[in-house]
Amino acid sequence: MAPEDLAQIAPPQVASPVEPVELKPIDDTTPIRVRPPRSPFLTTGNLMLVGAFVMGAALLYMLKCRIRPSSALAEQNLAHAKVEAALDVLAAKPTPAQIQRRSTAKAMVSEFYTAARQRQVDLRDLRGNPFVFRGIPKPKPVELVKPKPIVPKVPDDERQALEAAKTLRLKSIIAGEQTVAMISSNILSVGETIKGWTVIRIDPKEVELSWKDKRHVLEMPK
Repeated sequence: MAPEDLAQIAPPQVASPVEPVELKPIDDTTPIRVRPPRSPFLTTGNLMLVGAFVMGAALLYMLKCRIRPSSALAEQNLAHAKVEAALDVLAAKPTPAQIQRRSTAKAMVSEFYTAARQRQVDLRDLRGNPFVFRGIPKPKPVELVKPKPIVPKVPDDERQALEAAKTLRLKSIIAGEQTVAMISSNILSVGETIKGWTVIRIDPKEVELSWKDKRHVLEMPK
């Protein structure tokens, strides 16, 4: 379409003249209101979040108080009952049996403290402070003492008989119809006695003597 055709269809609009604005002088006495700057944290979204948090905390606290276990209340009531029972017992007048038990217990405690005071050791009797560690003393050398040999006690008659047997000497033996032996210049046959010893056997080279349950053999000198 040609520009002439457009001009015929829509005639050009003529702008209306602008009315002049009257300027007034500024009144210096009128105060100027200055809006304070708004904090970036105090926005509507932040305030809504804080309110939701507070409401949630309050709701949780209410739920916790509502669903607490009933056993806690029962234990509290039981504690109150025990305290009241104890106060009643203390306030009641003691019976004669209770008075007797209390006096017995007081006497036992007094006796215990009295015995403890009597067992105290005088400081002058102590060689040193028992609560001060002075080290472990060196052990003293142990001297080994040899035990003395146990000598059996010999009766006097037995001791004399043994000493007499040591002095006997077999000098000769004479064989014949009756065999005899010469012991310390004494001629003896079987059954005869010398210094308490009895001849019980005569052999060609030795003679056996007896004293009670003891035996002693005399041999020919070589």
